[in-house]
Amino acid sequence: GTWKNAIENLQKIGLDIMKLNIIGEMGSTEAIKEAVKSGLGCGFVSSLAIELEKKLNLIKIVKIKDISIKRKFYLIYPKVKKLTPSEEKFINFIFYHSRSGDFKVRL
Repeated sequence: GTWKNAIENLQKIGLDIMKLNIIGEMGSTEAIKEAVKSGLGCGFVSSLAIELEKKLNLIKIVKIKDISIKRKFYLIYPKVKKLTPSEEKFINFIFYHSRSGDFKVRL
């Protein structure tokens, strides 16, 4: 997800990704953060995933000009199960905010 989006956006601004010295791909955001903190290189992660590290000044964050990486997330739930009141409230919350422009919902 994040890596694919990063590559696509870097190519859009003219970066030749074949010139990148990619030493590995990690399986999780936590693995990327730990590798970066250990000095193994740099990586791409969601801004939400590094809030703590940013507050503690553990990593350097670079905003890349002209790139805004967006990802799609899906709210899923079983069709056959009756939803609990809490689940219904949560889903209604998501739908409400999708109409106000905070989220986009596609059925």
